[in-house]
Amino acid sequence: MFAKSFSKLAIFALSLSMPYQALGHAIITPAIGVTGTPARSDVTKPSSKSPCSSGVNVASAITGSTAVAATGNAFTVGVTNFNA
Repeated sequence: MFAKSFSKLAIFALSLSMPYQALGHAIITPAIGVTGTPARSDVTKPSSKSPCSSGVNVASAITGSTAVAATGNAFTVGVTNFNA
């Protein structure tokens, strides 16, 4: 019984973590530091050394960014996939 509960918990935890990751050539909009329509050149892969990706200065770019409004417990963002 414990094994079943643990495996369900592990699957649940994995499913919760997946929507918060976008690696590769995809962008979640609105994106900090991107104005206008996002292009593939706006997307770079984050690393442990640079978790916000290279070329992004969040501290200076956040003041001009667009906030995502929440409705109750939900919010809506867009994802553009630039992979073939």
